Amino acid sequence: MKRFSILIAIVCCLSLTLQAQRGEPQGQRWWLGAHTALGFGASTTLINYTLGLAPMYGYRIIPQISVGPRASILYNHYRFRDFFGNVFEKVNVVDTGIGAFVRGQVYRQYFAQAELMYENVQVPIGNDEKVTYRGMNAYIGIGMNSGGSNPTFELMLAYDLNLQAIYRNNLINGRFGFTLFY
Repeated sequence: MKRFSILIAIVCCLSLTLQAQRGEPQGQRWWLGAHTALGFGASTTLINYTLGLAPMYGYRIIPQISVGPRASILYNHYRFRDFFGNVFEKVNVVDTGIGAFVRGQVYRQYFAQAELMYENVQVPIGNDEKVTYRGMNAYIGIGMNSGGSNPTFELMLAYDLNLQAIYRNNLINGRFGFTLFY
């Protein structure tokens, strides 16, 4: 994990140095943004609410393709119900992740994005007990950026490919956020 963080920092510094030497404006290739995540899942015995924040830092390889690092922190609130629908237990967990993304501009303000994340996911099993899973996970999604002046607003729907093979109620999450210099 430390090696991955150091590698990302070195790539960012080298890219900034090369960009400064070419005399390009700072905002031409680099952009930054953040998404908030909202999720909801329900079954006969479980209700799950999710709220999160995910900052990202992108570099345009070519005008239509961007790559960069992304981090996330997600708060999950679980409510367990009995067969009559009564809530008998509430559990709160925090999931974290760090990884990389690739974003391709599909048409005007529309884009597709793929992410590979190393995640620390907690799953409640009852009586305030939690099981922690650590490993790689992937997401694919589509979105729309408002374009125009900075900052810009964007919406995205992402699908969790669930590579860790754990039980998740919210495999589709809606994100909204902003970008600068995109």
